[in-house]
Amino acid sequence: MKTFPRMALFPVGLIVLLDACTLEDHQPSQQNPNCQVLTMTVTNKSSFGPRLNKDELFEVDGQQVMIGKTNSYRYTFDEQGRLSESLFITYTGSTAYVRETLDYETDKITQKIYEFGSSVPSLETIIPLNAQGLLNEPGLVYNAEGYLVEDNRGLNPTKYTIDGNGNLILVENFLSPGGVLNYSQAYEYDLSKPNTPNPAPYRGKTSRNLPTKFVFKTYESNGDVKTATTSENNYLYDYAGHTIRSYNSGKVAGDETISYGVTDYDITCR
Repeated sequence: MKTFPRMALFPVGLIVLLDACTLEDHQPSQQNPNCQVLTMTVTNKSSFGPRLNKDELFEVDGQQVMIGKTNSYRYTFDEQGRLSESLFITYTGSTAYVRETLDYETDKITQKIYEFGSSVPSLETIIPLNAQGLLNEPGLVYNAEGYLVEDNRGLNPTKYTIDGNGNLILVENFLSPGGVLNYSQAYEYDLSKPNTPNPAPYRGKTSRNLPTKFVFKTYESNGDVKTATTSENNYLYDYAGHTIRSYNSGKVAGDETISYGVTDYDITCR
């Protein structure tokens, strides 16, 4: 097996909805065409949080910042590129340890949840699949390419706009069906850089490229913009052009201290 590390950051305090892909986009890895992904470990880190064990020195913007783990996910994929197992661990407060297994049939997935190392599942759920092999629930709408374009579950429907490059460029959440906007998030991308692998093939396609800028807005009841926050990702690459690290920064409300967040990716090829 071949192993190579990748690291990327998602925005602090923003909602990132880039976590789904089809089998065709997941196998092989978009960033490494010669890599059929076997496992991917995603470790989230931050400089903010009193209960963090800040044990890593992060050099950024001409200064040295201590960061620590907040949580991690380990994903395992089968030979068809489908998610077969995930493991979630938290590192702040009381540690959570949750394992998930997924068994596939033509029109459904059997999902089992195991907690704290138990060999007996605490929860078993049937996940229905549509003819595209994607999550089939009332209110979910996909386009012909397999991108999620509408989520009408619950009281706050969400619309997803995909551009001609295969990237999610706008998320719009509404206060009610046919109502005014609740929040929106716009995305920009580096079209020369393919996206990192995605952990949820059955949830629809992911964006094809690396996101570089996010603009998050909330709205008044009359439709006017209430707040607007812009965040940018800064990427570093290895000699082969793979993403190895991305970071950005943000301020916590009521505090002028700048906090940093990093997500590390460790990918193993089959």
